Amino acid sequence: MSDLKLEMMKNAMTEIEEWLFDFFSDPANMMAESPIITRSMFVYMMQVSDQVHNERWRDEAEAIFRDAKRRGQFVAVKSNGVTINFPNIPHVGRNGDIVMTDKKEVLFTTRDHGSLDNASQDVVRHALYRNLHSITRWRRESIVKAKASIVDVDKEINELKA
Repeated sequence: MSDLKLEMMKNAMTEIEEWLFDFFSDPANMMAESPIITRSMFVYMMQVSDQVHNERWRDEAEAIFRDAKRRGQFVAVKSNGVTINFPNIPHVGRNGDIVMTDKKEVLFTTRDHGSLDNASQDVVRHALYRNLHSITRWRRESIVKAKASIVDVDKEINELKA
């Protein structure tokens, strides 16, 4: 897509639409390594990502997800034109725990729409698991950063006394 066309497209977007487009276009971001997500993954990302700069978006994650589907930013994966309900898809809880469920769930593409349509379920699951792994990696890095920022109070007091 040319730069001019991209700029024209972004100018027609709302703030949240543009943010979603930019966020999922960068494979380095959590859940953007591959173009596939679930609703629970999206809600978790909106609630914990440090890149979400509007606190209202965190509270409205479910509504933002529905709007993104309606506007075509998130498109269901299909086989022969029919939306697929994938069985045994992991669910991401609000605390970031990833739990296997026996429920069926629709998977959505965040970019490259149609690229996974008619693909085998193994290919689609592999793409999903890559993004699930990015959540685990992000959580681990966040814990390391939090531990590094903890101040050793005793050490600070001793330095002040010296």
